[in-house]
Amino acid sequence: MMNFISVKNWSELQHYKDRSPPWIKLHNALLDDYAFCNLTDASKAHLLAIMMLASRTNNKIPADPDWISRKIGATDKIDLKILIDSGFLQSDQSLTQCEHDASMMLQTAEQNAIERRGEESRAEQSRAEDIDKKKTRKPESFKRFFELYPDNKKGGTDSTAWKKAKSLKLSEHDFESMIIDIEKRKSLCPSWYEKYALGITRYMQEKFWLTPINPDNIILENDNSADHKQHDKTRKEEISQALSDIRDLDW
Repeated sequence: MMNFISVKNWSELQHYKDRSPPWIKLHNALLDDYAFCNLTDASKAHLLAIMMLASRTNNKIPADPDWISRKIGATDKIDLKILIDSGFLQSDQSLTQCEHDASMMLQTAEQNAIERRGEESRAEQSRAEDIDKKKTRKPESFKRFFELYPDNKKGGTDSTAWKKAKSLKLSEHDFESMIIDIEKRKSLCPSWYEKYALGITRYMQEKFWLTPINPDNIILENDNSADHKQHDKTRKEEISQALSDIRDLDW
């Protein structure tokens, strides 16, 4: 609801009965008014300008200091309370209540703004935490890859392997590719899967899943086991015997 102020004893300042008169009467007896003399120079100027403004509003002025300031071109803050307390203006609501209402509205607006900023901050923090969780959480594709990898080449729990995978910035697509590679090697190269597989961190470091699978020519690196040596010896003996049989043929 809009509140208004008005100039007291307005009829004494009126010469015309019509609204919005071109001028108002200003009695020089005002200089003898004790209350007027005690006003600051700025308040005196504001009062005189407000009297002229009253002639344009039928002495019904919105109790809005900012609006009044714009209308009269004031450069200093208008103190309506001192003008009301001095008896020159009157209000249909005490200025103290107006100021209180305005203060409460400002406090409410500020509180709402603070709450909105808090909600936005919490939402942003929540989004950041979700992103961090996604970055640190082991994806299901990694879990399947680790579970499928040869047990004797895992090097313990998945913590070390996951730490290595994060340092290499491997993606879920990489883990899916590893799963396919391990399944193929397990099927086509059982000896690799059971004996000659690389350690899991080395497998990831060297991106071994990109190495072509050749069941007939498996590269066995650094394998000096007795089984490997026996396999080589047997293979050599078989080749030697085959060559001997060929030479003995009666062509």
